[in-house]
Amino acid sequence: MDLSKLIANIELKVVKNLNQNQVYNVDSITTDSRKIVNGTLYIAIRGFQLDGHSFIEDAIKKGASVIVCEEIPEFYEKYHNTVFIEVENSRKESAIISATFFNNPSDSMEIIGITGTNGKTSTTYILESIFSTHGKKVGIIGTIGYKIGSDLYPLEHTTPDSLQLSQIFDKMRNFGVEVVLMEVSSHALSLWRAFGVSFSAAIFTNLTQDHLDFHKDMESYYQAKKLLFSQYKKNDKIQIINIDDSYGERLFNELKNENSPNLKSFGAKSGDYIAKNRDLTLSKTVFDIFYKENYILTIETELIGFYNVKNIVGAVSVALEMGISPETIKIGLKNMKRVPGRLESVPNKQNLSVFIDYAHTPDAIENVLSTIKPLTKGKEIVVMGAGGDRDKTKRPLMSLAALPYADLIILTSDNPRTESPESILDSLEEPLKTHPEKYIRITSRKDAIKKALSLMNPLDSLVICGKGHENYQIIGTQKHYFSDFETVKEFLE
Repeated sequence: MDLSKLIANIELKVVKNLNQNQVYNVDSITTDSRKIVNGTLYIAIRGFQLDGHSFIEDAIKKGASVIVCEEIPEFYEKYHNTVFIEVENSRKESAIISATFFNNPSDSMEIIGITGTNGKTSTTYILESIFSTHGKKVGIIGTIGYKIGSDLYPLEHTTPDSLQLSQIFDKMRNFGVEVVLMEVSSHALSLWRAFGVSFSAAIFTNLTQDHLDFHKDMESYYQAKKLLFSQYKKNDKIQIINIDDSYGERLFNELKNENSPNLKSFGAKSGDYIAKNRDLTLSKTVFDIFYKENYILTIETELIGFYNVKNIVGAVSVALEMGISPETIKIGLKNMKRVPGRLESVPNKQNLSVFIDYAHTPDAIENVLSTIKPLTKGKEIVVMGAGGDRDKTKRPLMSLAALPYADLIILTSDNPRTESPESILDSLEEPLKTHPEKYIRITSRKDAIKKALSLMNPLDSLVICGKGHENYQIIGTQKHYFSDFETVKEFLE
């Protein structure tokens, strides 16, 4: 692609070594100096561990013909055949350059962005079932990976960096995807990963404590989430906000004051779209959806739990606003079986009630355990841990969230990363010390799950929190294969 076209929409500060009489052709772009070949445009990004500017000279020696950076190095004159472009924000301009290089693939699809602390993945899978029933080809980008048709590919981040995101959109467009359901993380919004994406609709699920190791405080976390609604705008973009959540109510009111078009609220207690006449069991959920006091449809689904009622109402709100019929929505929800790792039941010959869930925040743990508790005739047993090198302040809050519901809490490892597993358990244990009869510590996750299963009887329930769909543990800096689901199956069989 011609360089002039590639950089036409970015904010330039300084350009060096550019010959106006020469045509520069860019064959590839990258932010990774190890992936450079001749004709590559290299974007130097300041990361949290490495600074891409340190690899500029290496990139040139490998064949980079254009360098985009936040500070042109003093040695630029040595490389007169290399164009240097200085910008204010490499991350932001990377998003624009990437989208331009792949001919703005997100423009040719309906992109629905889902943001919030909890419920993002469930909402994407609910919407996938609805849009697939509607006859649309659907793509998913999120915590579980990215999905095109029935093919699932791994991702390092919930929302990939802008270059990988444009590559994925391009791949989806070539496959004929019409609707993309995309989890948009607060990290991605803060770091410009999704900048330039043409969102047709956006959903706000909720905001509870998480990621404060990155955002520092809840206000910063909220402002990051709000960017999906304030910064990524189409004139007719549909905006759906959960006003049962206090931050959602605030966001709705702020957007309303800004005269945002196509703004709607939803909830299980209040909202334009609202759930009524709820009937929840361990095997299914049935309820009615009303729009401003007018009955719309009855939902019947195998997804269980009050919090899933909210996820469903949010997804249904978007589907209705995008013109999908109530009958199609009803069939889509009825046919949907599960969301991987989200209150996922583990089938077993002993008919024990064992559930795997991704819950790793205080709010998510309370949602899951409060769902299972009233439906359990015996004890509710919980296995839980907390990730290392992440927000430490939420750890005691997670234990406190479990305490009112769990008859026994087994504290264990999650992804300890570079932290001591024992010190993580110390943080989780602190608020439980006044209730010694209600918890035990077992550092090995495999041993903790096996212990929990050995203590069960047919009237009990077991909820294994924290990892959900993940099939690994991060110990130190290495990933080791591990599956909660397989561990349960192995023990019971």
